[in-house]
Amino acid sequence: MTASLHRLMETGHLPPLSYYFARFVARGSGADKDSVVALSAALVSMCNLEGDVCVDLRRFAGRPLFDDTGGAGQAVVLPEAPALARWRQALADNSWVGGPGADGPLILDGPRLYLNKYWRFERQVADAVLARMEPIAGLQPQRLRQDLARLFPSDPAAVVDWQKVAAAIAATRRFAVISGGPGTGKTTTVVKVLALLLEQSPA
Repeated sequence: MTASLHRLMETGHLPPLSYYFARFVARGSGADKDSVVALSAALVSMCNLEGDVCVDLRRFAGRPLFDDTGGAGQAVVLPEAPALARWRQALADNSWVGGPGADGPLILDGPRLYLNKYWRFERQVADAVLARMEPIAGLQPQRLRQDLARLFPSDPAAVVDWQKVAAAIAATRRFAVISGGPGTGKTTTVVKVLALLLEQSPA
């Protein structure tokens, strides 16, 4: 017999906070205490506690939920998630699961299930990044080309100077991410980006 959420909490497979959140959602929405909606609420809460912003339902669809190693030696039969389409429909049919921008405690955005506040946090970050993606106005293109040539002398052996490309993009956008492994020149590139910006606006 599949273990109930309460049994999963008792055996250490489910954090108490996740159990009580699932019970809160089940009671508030009129769902059964071990329904798909309650299981999903417990899962997204537990994943949040482990550092994930949301649950990608595709990762769990048709598979056992929760961790069978979390019970300190107490074996239980873990509940299984439904197939993806049926799972999404069961969530969408519940009054406490809303679409993007809704007010309910759970948000279903495509195949991802969020706690409402984390969906809003992620949306705010995405909107802030997108708002900064436009090119900077008032740049001096000719001066920028000259400064790039001076700071990144041509290397005949290099097909593409990726540091130069990164610096050019970073200097012309309000938001940029420079990534790379150890020793790839991230710090050097950032220093040169700062030099480019100072040349554009010396005051």
